[in-house]
Amino acid sequence: QGGTVGATGRLDVSDSELKLGADLDITGTLAANGGSQWSGWDGTLDLSAGTLEASGGSLSLAQFITGAGSTLKLSDNTEITSNTDYTFGTLDLAGYELIMGDSGGLTLPNELTLTAGSEIETRTSDLTLSSELLLSAGSITSTGGTLSFAGGLAVSGEGYMSVLDSTLSVSQNLDFISSASFESSVLDLQGATTLTSNGPVSFKKANLNNKVLTLGSAGTHLKLTDSNETLSLNNLALETGAGSLTLSGQLSLSNNGQLNSTGGTIT
Repeated sequence: QGGTVGATGRLDVSDSELKLGADLDITGTLAANGGSQWSGWDGTLDLSAGTLEASGGSLSLAQFITGAGSTLKLSDNTEITSNTDYTFGTLDLAGYELIMGDSGGLTLPNELTLTAGSEIETRTSDLTLSSELLLSAGSITSTGGTLSFAGGLAVSGEGYMSVLDSTLSVSQNLDFISSASFESSVLDLQGATTLTSNGPVSFKKANLNNKVLTLGSAGTHLKLTDSNETLSLNNLALETGAGSLTLSGQLSLSNNGQLNSTGGTIT
């Protein structure tokens, strides 16, 4: 049979089997780990207003309902698998690693804060953040898929980001305290974006999508490394300002497209 776990309730199925014949609605906490087993399901497990506390191993979100009111809290390094996209309103890593398995992408509609030791390994899944991410501690790594930061991204201090064979999709601001190399990945603009750094920032190519890219300081140096890619400014301006731009491929200016520089080096 199904049932409910109220807001102050806690159901711990760590290293246990939960036999569920109907829907289970959780507004409290479900504690689980890689040893948890589910069987006899004819319904779904609704965590749209509840907390999933994961304590290690690999957990599948198949038949789970999550949403903006859901919380994912780690008490050990944990892999989450899903073949469909899923949402958690709050992600509390508490210094542990979240590994995203399978093809489903994770959407975080609320602000994300990573503390020392906290890691998100997206592998080839997508990670979508609505709010600006200030990554001053912890790390995010991707080896495929898209990392999307609609509110902007700033990497500083002990924060670390590794993006290989992926797409970094941003809007508003993209800030790096030092240099950054994403030579196998694509910079994709969701909206007008200002890139600021204290050294070279390298991408394979840039998809401007008719959005204005501005280089925010004299220390900012954008490098586009794919010699087979053409940077096309069709009725669009690229504002390098006092910053520098290095293109390995061609530059195409058409329909009043503009490359506006007040300093720095254009190569």
